[in-house]
Amino acid sequence: MNKSIKPILDFDDDFHEKFEEIGNAGIPVLAKSEYLATSMTLTGLMASANAVKLGIYDLAEACDSHLYIIKLLHRALIEHYLKFYYVLFRFLNERTDAVGLEYRKYSYISETLALINASSVASSMIGKSTESQILKSLKKSHPDFDISKKELNAITYKWKHRSIVKYIISNTKIIGNEKSYLLKLIPEYAELSSFIHGGTSAEDYYRGVFSSEEINTLIYNEVFEAAYMASSMKAHLLLAITQVDKNFASDMKLLTKMIGEFLEVNT
Repeated sequence: MNKSIKPILDFDDDFHEKFEEIGNAGIPVLAKSEYLATSMTLTGLMASANAVKLGIYDLAEACDSHLYIIKLLHRALIEHYLKFYYVLFRFLNERTDAVGLEYRKYSYISETLALINASSVASSMIGKSTESQILKSLKKSHPDFDISKKELNAITYKWKHRSIVKYIISNTKIIGNEKSYLLKLIPEYAELSSFIHGGTSAEDYYRGVFSSEEINTLIYNEVFEAAYMASSMKAHLLLAITQVDKNFASDMKLLTKMIGEFLEVNT
C-alpha cells in the first residue's frame, strides 16, 4: 500500500507557520545581542537546510524516479544539520560569539583553498601556478588572513567532518532526547557519499530499489527525515535565543511538543 506524504507536508506547514510567528520575535533578539556572527551562522544554516528540505518535497511529489537526487539532497541536509548542531553546542558551552566568527572565517578560507587546489591541478597542466595570486587576493580582502597556505589549512582542520563529529558525540547530552538520532546520522552521512561521488554502491542501490516494491516507502522515509531535521533545527534555535532572553523557553517547549506529537503519529 502506498504511503501518502501529505500528513508530513501538512505538519511541516503548521510547524513552519508557528515557528515563523515565534522566530519573527526571537531571531532579532539573538541578532541584536553580542552574538551576531553566531546568530547569522545558525539562522543561515537553518534557512539553507529548509531550502534543501523544500527541494526534497518537490522531487518527492513529482516522481518516484527522483530518489537518486533526493539522496543527494539528503546528504547535503545532513551536513547542514551536523554543522548547525556543532555551532549550537559550541555556543551553548562557550557562551561567546567565537564559534560564529570562526565559522564565517572558515567558510571563506575553505572556499579559497578549494580554488587554490583546483587551480593547482589546472595550472600544472600548463606549467603555471596561480596559488600566489589567489593567496594575495585573499589577504587583500581579509588582512587578518596574511598567513601561509599551511596555516590556513590548520584553521580549517577543526571544521572538517571528522572534527565536527567528534565534538558532537562528546556533547550530545545537551539535547539528550536527540542523541540517538544524531549518532544515527554520522554513519549515514558517510554512506551517502557514494551518491555525491557517483560510487558503484549508489548505482547498485538505485538499480535495486526499482526492481523491488520499496520505492514508495523509501520516498516517504526521505520526506519524513527532511521534515524532522528541519523542524528540529528550528526548535533548537530557540536554545540559543533563550541564552539572551529566557522568555522564549516556553516557545521552545511548544515547538518541541509539536515535533513529539508528529513523531507519535508517523513512526
